[in-house]
Amino acid sequence: PRKARVSSAASQHLYVPESAQVARTLVGELRDAHRSLMAQLSAMDALTAGDPADPVLCANGRWRLSQASLGRRLLAARICDYFLPRLDACERQALKQLIAADQALLKDSSAHLGRWTAERVRDDWAGFRTASSEMRRKTFEHIAREQRLLYPMLQEAAARR
Repeated sequence: PRKARVSSAASQHLYVPESAQVARTLVGELRDAHRSLMAQLSAMDALTAGDPADPVLCANGRWRLSQASLGRRLLAARICDYFLPRLDACERQALKQLIAADQALLKDSSAHLGRWTAERVRDDWAGFRTASSEMRRKTFEHIAREQRLLYPMLQEAAARR
């Protein structure tokens, strides 16, 4: 099978063979990444549901959530980079909007992490709970957007022989 070079900085030097099997693998990996991230979002939701959490538990939860988010983001970028040159103008525009939304989410998430240091979380638990809830809402919305756009693309590619 022919191979296509993927261009994103996150996937530099990564080659993706054009085959239905790769698409089937990627849709499975993306579903797993989404499930993992949603599980970490739910865990953080539970952690922030009540009284101030133990600082170590909170830091560990935030780290696990960040790792799951990074895994999803890198995989989604790889998939988007693969599809961008293969789509018609309308689909390409939708994919570019998804990429821009992911970049905005990353910016918001980074600002959230920088703003909510361990000390600030300890000093303003109620404020952290509110801000954290908003970040989780934005992330869940983005996952749903990825699912609506990327799953059908991958499933169509997987159906090709």
